[in-house]
Amino acid sequence: MGAAAGGSAPKGIPVSLSIGGFGTGYSLPSRQAALDLSSTSGTPTSAGASPACPAPSATPQHPVRAREADLTATPRCTFPPVAYLKRAVDTGIFERVHVRIYDDDNCEAYWHLAWDRWTAAYPVTRFYVGMTASKMTHGWVHPKNVYYDVMPSVQKADNYSGFMI
Repeated sequence: MGAAAGGSAPKGIPVSLSIGGFGTGYSLPSRQAALDLSSTSGTPTSAGASPACPAPSATPQHPVRAREADLTATPRCTFPPVAYLKRAVDTGIFERVHVRIYDDDNCEAYWHLAWDRWTAAYPVTRFYVGMTASKMTHGWVHPKNVYYDVMPSVQKADNYSGFMI
């Protein structure tokens, strides 16, 4: 995760570790694998303890502290998700899911329905709307549309938590 992430915790900056992204070859094989990843990502050693990136040094003014990291997933908005991601999210370990409503033809017109399905399927998970900030990205939404359409729709879910840009 690197020294930069490790230095964020003492400053009060939350650290988010996201599982997902491009490709279809990644999954967590079991609930235990997710627990193992979650428990090791919050230790001081994960903040950069490797020969290439040593752990930060403690001083009386700046002690090295364990920090929390949210284990998140960033799926495309289509629901149900692809099998490898569904297996991972079904473990119940993910604290946050960032549902991407951009760069996906299947979500352009019906993202509202997918959002409702995601939030209903995992009621204890915090959900964030994943949006792009770049006008050049397929699925960019004008800020006025975010304010008048996206926000009122997503805020209806009890487990809505915010936006991921």
